[in-house]
Amino acid sequence: MRLFSLKCNGVQATEGALFIPIFLLLLTSPKLAAQETDRLLFGFESEEGDAWQIVAEGGREAIAIRWSRQDSLILEFFDLLQDLDTLLSYGYYLRGGGTSNAGLDLNSLHYQNAEYHLEFKDDWSADDDHQQIDLEMTELATGAVHYFLADTSTLVGSIMEFRYNELAREVELGR
Repeated sequence: MRLFSLKCNGVQATEGALFIPIFLLLLTSPKLAAQETDRLLFGFESEEGDAWQIVAEGGREAIAIRWSRQDSLILEFFDLLQDLDTLLSYGYYLRGGGTSNAGLDLNSLHYQNAEYHLEFKDDWSADDDHQQIDLEMTELATGAVHYFLADTSTLVGSIMEFRYNELAREVELGR
């Protein structure tokens, strides 16, 4: 008994009609996984017009951090998630209680490779109900530090997502 026929006529057509779609699905499923779309986890534009994005890349199991200005990519950093030595770390400090207890929610995402150290910060204080989001980028070879203050009207996503998604190793907040 043949499972399918190239001619696909009569009884063989019925057998082939059931088998071919399953066979094609098995052939194309790895390709479909590789075509997953990127997911923007966090992003903002600085007050100077620089754009920063932290993206979970679909199909590659990697986090990409992208810095662009006027639609031109300036730098791109990667952390492959299957590596045991992750370059991303996340820490937070949460003190609830509102203004009566000087409530705080401090979040910090760090990325460090051989050339740069990035620290994204998202801090909120109940005293003045103020949120500040910024990035401190240090060039390790020269010690030069660059600050990027976020325009909060451009925020997409949240650094706090790293508290729950396990894409970065958790560390104590060191500031």
